Parts: sequence; C-alpha cells; structure tokens
Amino acid sequence: MASVGWNVVRIGWDVVRQGLYLGRAEVMVDRIDVAIIAWVNQFAQRSHLFDASIRDLAFFSLLKGTPFVLVLTWMWCSGGESQRRRREIVIATICAAACAVALGRLMANGLPFRPRPLSRTDIHFVLPYTVDPDSYRGWSAFPSDTAMLYAALATGFWFVSPRLALMAHAYGAAVIGFPRLYVGFHHPSDLIVGAAIGTVVSVVANGDGIRKVLAAWPLRLAEKRPTTFALLAMLMATQLASTFDDVHTALRGMLRMASAGWCGVVGGKGCSDAPPTQVLQIANSARRAEPVGRTRVDLAARANASPRRR
Repeated sequence: MASVGWNVVRIGWDVVRQGLYLGRAEVMVDRIDVAIIAWVNQFAQRSHLFDASIRDLAFFSLLKGTPFVLVLTWMWCSGGESQRRRREIVIATICAAACAVALGRLMANGLPFRPRPLSRTDIHFVLPYTVDPDSYRGWSAFPSDTAMLYAALATGFWFVSPRLALMAHAYGAAVIGFPRLYVGFHHPSDLIVGAAIGTVVSVVANGDGIRKVLAAWPLRLAEKRPTTFALLAMLMATQLASTFDDVHTALRGMLRMASAGWCGVVGGKGCSDAPPTQVLQIANSARRAEPVGRTRVDLAARANASPRRR
C-alpha cells in the first residue's frame, strides 16, 4: 500500500510541475466547478433558516471533528490481541492528518492564488444569509486543507474497518464538504483534490514500515510516562476536534507579521494592505515585476452588489 501511495505522490508532483494547473486543465476544471456551484447556489437566499443552518454546520466542531476523535479513542482503547497494531494505526493516522494540514497550507501559499467562490465576481455567486463575505479573506481556496484533514482521518480507519472508513468518508462529504461548498468557501475541485491528497498521505503513513517508525516513540512514551502522553493526547484531540483552528489563528498572526516585515523591506505599492497569505505571491511578483493586485477582491462591495432572490 505504501508503494502505491508513493507512486501516486510522484504522479501528482509531476502533474503540478508540468504546469497543468495553469493550462487547459485549469480552464476545464474551473468550468465544471462553476457549473456545480451554479446549481448548488440556486438554493441560496431562499430560506434564512436553511442558510443559517448550513453556515453553522460549516463551523460546528461538535459535528465535524468530534466524531472522528471519538472513533480514534475507541480504536485506541479497544483491547484484544491486535491492540498494539490499532494503536500504531491511530498514531500514524494522526500524524498523517497533521502533515496533511501543513501540506495544505504550503500548497495554498506556493501554488497560484485561487479566490474563494464567495469572493469571485465572474460567477455571480449569491451569498447565503448569515455568511460573512470577509470569511477567509486572502486565503487561497486550493486545495482544501479541511478536506485533506478529514480524508486522512477517514482513510486511517480503513486499516481497522473498511466499512467504518467508507461511512466516515460519506459523513465527511455530507457534513463537512457540502456546507463549505454551499457557503462559497471552496470549489468542488478544491475539496476533491484536498480529499485525494489526504487519502494518499494517510495510506503512505499507514504502510507497515512507516507506521511502526511513527508509532515507536509515542508508544514508548505511553508506557514510560502515561501522564505526559495523556496530556499530549488531549491537546491533539482538541486540535483535531476544532480542525486546528488555534493553529490557523497562530499562522495568520505569523503571516501578518511576515507580511509587514517583507513590505517594510520591499516597500512596494499596495504591499502594505495585501492579505497575509499573499506574502509569497508578493515576493515572487516583485522579482518578476508582475502585478499582484489582480488577485485581491473588494468583498464588501461584492456583498452589496450581490443579487438577492425573493
């Protein structure tokens, strides 16, 4: 399984390196995305209750990360002859989820900036009721690190129970993926690619050799210092349940400081008010003398100009 995962990673890297994301494939995928978004968006602003419910579901950690954490806890606490193997899978799956989130942020910052659907002016997106038009302002939509996180967790369940993994993937698509599509946080391809990458990362991490290496030190810590291990496990569980929101907040602060520092050095026009996560785009554009302002959108004006359905 690990060799298959590595082959998929190599193929995916070749695709990105060859620039297919910037070529015809991007245009074709974007057309499909727009068609799906247009169909889903037809239901926006028809019911305050429905829009508010979907919006709340997109941020409701109790229904997002908590069920996955409960399954991981069950896997860890279950007895039997295969207890050690299950605990290795739990540790490897959590490592895969953390790596998926980090990889998602690196890709979002390194790949070309992609505005989120709710901030695009070319698709006439109707903003659902109660949705803040400034949500995730300046954060690239591609790929979805949320999809990467929960796909990695759900895929890890496969190594204990394939049926449980399929149920987890279906739950993630319905309760986590669809609300983010409906409120305009992501395009369908953002979610699909994110889920695919999370799946590959989890498969690689749960290969027999890699899984044992990843789990060796945590299992020794659990045996020798159970209290310390329990505290670290609780910390990780809270972050998984909250989709690493605290980590995202810390990253935003660091990127904001990095943006201010870079702009102080470069002193480029429009640099001072650039979104934090476009620091890398600003740096690259400064070297290539390309405009960066084209990726920025006045979301407040966009929300006021959004057509309303009666």
